[in-house]
Amino acid sequence: MIRYPVCMMAVLVLAFPVAASSAAAEMAAPGRQEARSGSRILTQKLRNNISLNDLIVASGYSISDEAVAGFLADFMDLNPSVKSISTLKKDTLVRIPLRYLKKASEGKSAVTDKAPVVKKRFVRRQPKIQIDKPQVTVSKAVILSSIKELLAALGEKVTVDQEGFKFFQISEKSNLSFDSALFPVIDLHKERLLVVDYTGSFSADMKNLLEVAWPEYRVVIPSRSSDLRALVPAVLRESGYVFQEDARMISGGNAQIEYRSDFLVYGTTDDRMQGDISLISILGKDEFQTPPALASWFNTRNISLIELSEYQKTASAGKNAEIYPVNSAATHREFAETCIKIMGYPFERDAEISLSKGKGIRYALMADIAIDLGYRKKIIEFSDISDMELHAAGQFGADAARVEPQEKRTDVLRKILSLLSVDFKNQQNSNSVHLTPKGMRYRLIMPGYLVHALKGTFFMTDAEFDSDILRKIVSDDITVVQF
Repeated sequence: MIRYPVCMMAVLVLAFPVAASSAAAEMAAPGRQEARSGSRILTQKLRNNISLNDLIVASGYSISDEAVAGFLADFMDLNPSVKSISTLKKDTLVRIPLRYLKKASEGKSAVTDKAPVVKKRFVRRQPKIQIDKPQVTVSKAVILSSIKELLAALGEKVTVDQEGFKFFQISEKSNLSFDSALFPVIDLHKERLLVVDYTGSFSADMKNLLEVAWPEYRVVIPSRSSDLRALVPAVLRESGYVFQEDARMISGGNAQIEYRSDFLVYGTTDDRMQGDISLISILGKDEFQTPPALASWFNTRNISLIELSEYQKTASAGKNAEIYPVNSAATHREFAETCIKIMGYPFERDAEISLSKGKGIRYALMADIAIDLGYRKKIIEFSDISDMELHAAGQFGADAARVEPQEKRTDVLRKILSLLSVDFKNQQNSNSVHLTPKGMRYRLIMPGYLVHALKGTFFMTDAEFDSDILRKIVSDDITVVQF
């Protein structure tokens, strides 16, 4: 009879802590503080993704460097479901131990409905994903055709065998054979035959085995992959040619053409440096063939251009450039009038210019050439006129220039361009970028002035160069004035 009340009392005592814990859990609402082991804990339910550091700041607290280790230990104990403190996920219920934090300011809660988590917008930088470019497979027929074109351009008479198996007796105990449909045989007709291995299937031992037993055969294996850029040097090397890779050739006199080639071939080991040079280029998808006129120009200088491509070779779609030749016998005045007219500026000859400062004083001047730009009058004098008179014209709002009889045409042109305040450059290397059409292997290096005038862009040069060739190799948005 006594044992029952004791048991009932024990059950009631054991049930009391459970009820207390449930009540504490209900009090852990977002933004509320609760007591745990003698320290305060701030409980928050996040409305957005946020880092732990930003959450502390948004809650109006700060933390010292010395307290970071202890804070993180308690935080991870309180939040075992959190895997990363750099990004706390949205809708996560987090508990923040406040004993390590200091009240910084009345910050806005990270869970308030009326304001965002923080004022700044934080964007997580996504890691860069390396996307492998798809490898372009080049047709073996295109490669073989290009090799035949190359050897023929170098003066070789070649035939190609692509039918049946080839059998080679190495010794009394061994032999080697391969399918010529997979490994074409190119006969150079001078006791040398090339076995083209597109994929590098021949090992070094197999290559040596064939070439030692049959010295007239050479196995051509690309250094990297089955593309022309890798096969061409192997073909040249095995064919006995002496060459240099990534070479530039500059030809001409005052006006020069620079050609950028992938290979410069001097000749074979037997007839090296006999005068003829070949420039070999592997044109890319966005590159154009050199105009035939320029290829012929190189041929007259014993330089042959050989341009190969894994793509369909195309010529530039640009039009021929305009060329304005200026009579070499023209006077300085005639030359100046021609240049001004070509650039599109209106002018008057032998005009009387009346200038005034608006104070009852007028100054009249007879100008050999007068150019009215609206905001300013420009005057060019070729006859005798004193510096004092020119200075007076400047005082009355006109710009004047005097051309001396003994001056060179380039000096006369520079005076005109400076007087008209047009944009011009006299730098050969920077001008060549504008002169040469895009996508070409060559570039023009010529002395002269690149001028941006009223009627467009002009290149004015005194360099001697065949105008028929020049109009075909200059960018079609440039007008060339040859004087």
